[in-house]
Amino acid sequence: MAGSALASHDSGGSRVYFIGNDNHVHELAWADQQGQWVWNTTDLTATAKDANDNAPPSAIADSALASHDSGGSRVYFIGKDPTSGDDHVYEIAWLGSIWNYTPLTTVTGAPSAIAGSALASHDSGGSRVYFIGNDNHVHELAWANQQGQWLWNTTDLTSVARDIHSNPPPPAIAGSALTSHNTSADPGGAGCTLSVATITATITCTRSPGRCRLVGTPPT
Repeated sequence: MAGSALASHDSGGSRVYFIGNDNHVHELAWADQQGQWVWNTTDLTATAKDANDNAPPSAIADSALASHDSGGSRVYFIGKDPTSGDDHVYEIAWLGSIWNYTPLTTVTGAPSAIAGSALASHDSGGSRVYFIGNDNHVHELAWANQQGQWLWNTTDLTSVARDIHSNPPPPAIAGSALTSHNTSADPGGAGCTLSVATITATITCTRSPGRCRLVGTPPT
């Protein structure tokens, strides 16, 4: 597709993702097939199914993409919710023998993504995905252990983060980029970087929302 986003990571071989002219998410994978390393391709939108054997929606025309390895390849895109028509975040994940898809916005109760939202993701003892909501806030979708049960949950990072003076970060500007990573100092935490106007603010957040902090000064 013209203007397709790209995402990639290593998962026992290179993995590359793009949106085709059919609006499907496709994977190009360098993989060992019967002892021979070859490039192959998979139409993930056509292959993935949820627990009820439903296929994921197509990606919207300007969908961002993000991917990482977390016990198997994970790729994230924005598609239209079939009920509301809003822009939702979806995951397509390799679970060892099948491609599975999860409607992350629906299962977490997160807000819809703003038009043109960026995406970022990484593994931090579980998948972490970041997007900009229709409230211009940065939101996290996290696969996390909650009292012994693994669940998807969501956190509004713009609402919970504070700087050393207890000031909240500003909303993200339209078209803001997103990046994320796992901090080695806190393996259970997550970091998210965004640009707001001409100011760069960094939000770092562990599993406890009370420990989120803002580094940088919001514009006055």
